[in-house]
Order: sequence, then structure tokens, then C-alpha cells
Amino acid sequence: MPGLMAWLSVVAAFVVSPNLLFVLGVDYASEAGSFIEKIHVATLLALGAVLASAVSRGKLRFSTIPPGIFVPILMFCLMVVMACVYRGISVTNFVTSMVTPLLLVLVLDNVGDRERQWIGSTVILILFANSALAIAEQALEFRLLPRIAGTTLYSGDLRSVGLLGHPLTASVITGAYIIHLVIDRLGERLAPGLVAQLLLHGVALLFFGGRLALGATGLLLAIFLIFDGSSAPGRWLAGARRGLLLLLLGGMAGAALLSGAADPLIARVIDDEGSALTRLQAFSILGALPWEQLLTGFSANEKLTIAQALGVSPAIEITWLAWVIDYGVPIAVGLVLTLLVLLYCCCERGRRSHPYMVALLLISLSGFLGLGGKTLLLGWFVVMLLTLRRPAISPPPPARK
Repeated sequence: MPGLMAWLSVVAAFVVSPNLLFVLGVDYASEAGSFIEKIHVATLLALGAVLASAVSRGKLRFSTIPPGIFVPILMFCLMVVMACVYRGISVTNFVTSMVTPLLLVLVLDNVGDRERQWIGSTVILILFANSALAIAEQALEFRLLPRIAGTTLYSGDLRSVGLLGHPLTASVITGAYIIHLVIDRLGERLAPGLVAQLLLHGVALLFFGGRLALGATGLLLAIFLIFDGSSAPGRWLAGARRGLLLLLLGGMAGAALLSGAADPLIARVIDDEGSALTRLQAFSILGALPWEQLLTGFSANEKLTIAQALGVSPAIEITWLAWVIDYGVPIAVGLVLTLLVLLYCCCERGRRSHPYMVALLLISLSGFLGLGGKTLLLGWFVVMLLTLRRPAISPPPPARK
């Protein structure tokens, strides 16, 4: 039972997007309405899985995050929840973006290796479907799920949304998976299956159109392929594989430009509809806020008043700035430390892909509201770190006597 609930909670986290809830008529994204509708189903399922594990085993396992670290993190999160209630900030935004990942870590800690492998295989299938859907959206000019901004339909964006429901979060997750494929499977021969997966997810990454995630993915892969040559079996063979991968990635980029696959991304670069300007304007809002209030944060009304006085958008599209403005510097620093500790604990020691995947996440969070709003990006990310394993390497045959 705990294993099934763990699987359901992970599937719900990836598949039940705000876009799907919008189509189903669930009042998930608005501020008003029933509180239970604001809680993501993955949060409820993860909480149920944790309770089921505790009841069936009589205790919980803490193999990823030691109890001495997990308990202070949880207490800090509860403190932030109380601060949200006091300040009138939506509690469910923080619960979804930061508490749900902690629950998912506990869920995966309390399942066996077989169940975790089963969950990892399911995640790979979901990511495959997400990328395939992104390509189909562009090739067939349709959307399975509508593009929404909060509770409003948004039709002016050509980028794909896939199953995950948002171009930017989908770009980060797809880029992280490409990094996993390249780095963790570099020791293998370039099998057709691996090449096909790289082509599929690479084209989907272009269609999602997240410029920062795409650029960071390419840069991090280039750094790895050029400079990280410490552990491949045989320097000549490692260099040959790196050269082939670089040619493959370069060929993918050229084919995307010639075939028109990169058109949504190019259109976004030419006309981003004020997206980059909004990010720059966030710093002007921060500069105009009273510095003495940086300890406590600012209400939505205060932020809106200053933005209107400056004649700029009140949207804060940078996660770190959003934390400072919404919660104040002390809590924002605590959130950054909590995030770093959580990611460090989820990274497998000696796993070369994990530092690059984490770097991609941190770079991407500097360009959009990946954790400041109601998003499961961090939950998806920790699930990938904990379930996507390196392929088993067959032991060498015994030497003949």
C-alpha cells in the first residue's frame, strides 16, 4: 500500500498540472474559494503515503535527509507558513513549492529499491510523453492543455506546454534530463536508443522555448564534455565519445535551425513580449522599497502601489528577489539555505551528473519565478535526483587461470 501511494503521489505531481485542473474546473489557482481546492493532489497523496509508511512500519526512515537536519527544515517551513498567515500571503503557494518536495523525499525514503526503480521508470515515461507532446503541439498546431496565467487563458505564446503545463518549468526539467542522459550514460556506446532520446528531448527543449534553461543546458554540457575527463575508461575512448556527442549536439542545433524547429525559440528571442524588461524592472521595485522593511517583507498592496508609482509591472520574475520582497531578508536567506541543503542531501555521492543538474536549476531560478509561486518544480527535481539511476555496468568476465 505505501508503495502504491508513493507511485500515485509522484505521478500526480508530474501529470496533474494547474492547466489540467483548470480544464477540470477545479478552482486551484485563484486566491478565493475552498481551501482544500488550493492544495495540490500530489501533496495530499504524499502526506497519505508518509502516514501509511509510518503506520505499516511503526516508524519512518530518513535515509536522504538525516533527522537532525530534516526536523529543523520542517520547523522552519512551519514558521514560514505562520508568517504567510500573518502577512496574508497565500499559504498554499509555499506548501506546494517547498513543503511538497520534503514530503516526496520522505515518501521515496520509505519505499524499497524495487518500488523506487518502478517510480524512476514511470518518471522516464512521463518525461518521454512530455517531450513527445511538446513536439506534437508544434507539428500539429494544437494544445492538449491550454496555456494559462493564473486563472486566465493565455493565447499569445507559441511555446509548447507539454504535460507539465508551463514552458519554463518544462524547459528546466527537460534540460536536467538531457544532462542526465549525456553524463550518466557517457560510459556506454552511443546506442541508437540513447541518440533517439537525445534528439527527442533536445527538439522538445527548443519547442518549450525557455531561453535561460536552454542556454544553461548547452553551456553546462559543453563544460562537462570539454573539461571533465576524469573518469571515463580510457582517455582516447572518452575523448572519442565526447567528440561524437559534441558533433551530435551541434548537428541537432543545425538541424533545428534549418528545419524550423527552433522557430518558437527564435520568435521568443526576437519578441519576448516584455519578459526580459519585467525581470529588470523587478530590481527597480526592490530599490524603491523602504530598506527598513526588508526585514519583514512587503504586502501585495505595498508592492502594487510602488510598482504603479514607477509605472512598471508588479510581477517579480526572479525567485530570489520574490523571496526577499514577500518574506523579508531573514526568511529569504533561510529559504535559500533550506533549498541548498535539500539539494545537497538528494545528490548521490560520486554522481557526476548531479552537480550539473543542480547548477541548471539554480541558474534557471534566477530567471523566472520557479519557486516563488505555486509550482512543483522542486518536487519534480528531487524525484529525478532520487530515482533516475545510472545504468548497471556488467562486471568484467573472470580471468582465465
